[in-house]
Amino acid sequence: MTFLAPLLLPLSMMVLAQVQADDESQIANPEEAASQTPIIVEGSTSDPEIRAQTGSRIPGEPLYRDINVATSTGIAGLTPGSGISPFHGANPVNKRITSTCVSDNDAVGERASCLLIQGRDAVAEDDIVAATDIYRFLVSNDEFGPEERLAGGTELYNLAGVIGDVVLREEALIRLMESGVLEEAQERGAMRTLIDMAIARNANALAIARLQEFVSTGEVRPEDFANLAILSRDAGQSGAKDAMRSAIELQRDLDQPVDQGWLDFVRDTSNIGSENDQSEPAEFTTTDVILNTDIGPITIALEMERAPITAGNFLRYVQEGRFDGIAFYRAMHVEWGDGPNGLIQGGAQWDPDRILPGIPHEPTTITGLSHTRGALSMAMGEPGTANGDFSIMVGDQTGLDAKPESDDPVWQNGYAVFGYVTDGMDVVMAIHAAPLDPDAGEGWMKGQMLAQPVTIIDARVVDTDPPTAQ
Repeated sequence: MTFLAPLLLPLSMMVLAQVQADDESQIANPEEAASQTPIIVEGSTSDPEIRAQTGSRIPGEPLYRDINVATSTGIAGLTPGSGISPFHGANPVNKRITSTCVSDNDAVGERASCLLIQGRDAVAEDDIVAATDIYRFLVSNDEFGPEERLAGGTELYNLAGVIGDVVLREEALIRLMESGVLEEAQERGAMRTLIDMAIARNANALAIARLQEFVSTGEVRPEDFANLAILSRDAGQSGAKDAMRSAIELQRDLDQPVDQGWLDFVRDTSNIGSENDQSEPAEFTTTDVILNTDIGPITIALEMERAPITAGNFLRYVQEGRFDGIAFYRAMHVEWGDGPNGLIQGGAQWDPDRILPGIPHEPTTITGLSHTRGALSMAMGEPGTANGDFSIMVGDQTGLDAKPESDDPVWQNGYAVFGYVTDGMDVVMAIHAAPLDPDAGEGWMKGQMLAQPVTIIDARVVDTDPPTAQ
């Protein structure tokens, strides 16, 4: 089963974009490129300085004069004929350069301003290699201040965008992050973009490493964990389902519906993990409760993690003794499915001394649960009115699940599943098979009432603590 496509989210939400480079085999490694620092040897002169300005102000004096600038770089790939050899030391090149430069930003000094002007001149002359090396030098050299390095990195990133070099953009972000000049919000934004970029060029191992680092610090979104889960699964790495469970938990904390694909992901045990992943199939947190009836016990697992509101409500009834002495009073029989099929119903029957206020509705589209055989579901008149009556499915009754496409508000939300029978289905079947009173009940429930209700003597939480030594 493949979940990748259905689980992807819009690019604005930082999720698994697929962008193919023209030639994947020729793509450089931005991590390696960012570890190299270009060498820019700047010339000097004793001639009288000519003042120039950067920014929007128009200088009143000539911007340039001719001097010699020796330039060398440790980065391969220079344009042939540029007059600069990366492997044969410094080569004098005649360039026009301002000898005094002033930036509109007071934090950017003369030297950095001159380099920025040189870089822009190189871009204007289509000398992309020279401009790239200048900006690399500026952002990576700790002799410059934070604002100066930020300016150099920003120019490098923007230049990469103009020429459409996705790997250079990635390198620019890495250099900016390693320079330590970004604010926390900027750095996390840059990291998200780096993750996108790694995914876009199918560098999934790198994307996983970056995501693992990202989710371990700071505030994250559910989609971050979902991406990590998908990539980890596809790479055969362990921890995929744990990551998706974290995504589901965060999504619920935000009171947002959980994508069905996410829920299916954590339940699917095929094609997840690797030879090193010896973990058991994923399970959600549940609480076991025993309903002791006068014909035998029924053990149920309350879905405290997937349906916390509904399961928590049921647990409160149990803990406060509100179910002690109630009864299963109804058995509905249906013709479809593998017979016998239908449900049994029990509860407080609106006893004012037992019932609690109605609870918010948890549709199956949010919980990922379904009305399958043995499922417990809350009885209600409409969403938000469920309190102390519940049903147990004798067979699959998935028609009771939420149907968002329906025009009926009740069926749009369906009924709320909150647990499953784990032991005692024979007791459930016996209750379902008990004689009915043809005259009891009202409306469409007439003829569905048990002639002799089955009493729930008491309901209690199963003690999971090991016995203490005497």
